[in-house]
Amino acid sequence: MLTALTDEVLEAASALFGVRREWLEGASERIYPLRHCYKSPHRFFEELRSLAPPAMILPVRAFTTDKHLDYRKWGSQRLELVLVERAGWLGDDEEIERYRPFSDGWEWGYERTRLELKAIVANYGHPVPLFQVSRKAMDALYSGEIFPRALLQGPLCTDPSLEDYCMPVSQNRQARETEELEEVAVYRKAIDAEPPSLLSRSQLQNGKRTEEVKSG
Repeated sequence: MLTALTDEVLEAASALFGVRREWLEGASERIYPLRHCYKSPHRFFEELRSLAPPAMILPVRAFTTDKHLDYRKWGSQRLELVLVERAGWLGDDEEIERYRPFSDGWEWGYERTRLELKAIVANYGHPVPLFQVSRKAMDALYSGEIFPRALLQGPLCTDPSLEDYCMPVSQNRQARETEELEEVAVYRKAIDAEPPSLLSRSQLQNGKRTEEVKSG
């Protein structure tokens, strides 16, 4: 089995799943390369633009240790962002997903990180599903030592979602912490990025079929 893991096979697997070759070789416990966008939000949008087309329906996911984020609360409220893209298809209907986790250590109780994260999500302009995870899982995610897919099976926080903290009540009846929107606007102006357009599910299917025709 090991003899079959040639340089070409290892490189192909690393590229397909977005994982480190050192992890595939058993030389490291860190699965993913470390990515950061704190204080450099343009890096987030550069990664977002580089996702393989056609885009996923919701390519940005967020993970938190606290189900109800509130900057007035005492204690740690950690968050991390993960990008998800389609790497291929298994059979006719099941997507193979590739993950790009960030390791920024966002803390909702720390104003600087909170406002910047809100600005990133607001400029992105689309829903960001928020999943609650344990602190142990968050540590592993921050270190790049866990597959995000496993965490996406956990509790989904729908009330509120992350975008609810970045919108006025006039646009979102679930809006939270609207008193910070003016400060968030200042951060938004500093982010010179245009997010890519998202495709509908029918467009995704059409993209899949087009690829199949080309490969056939």
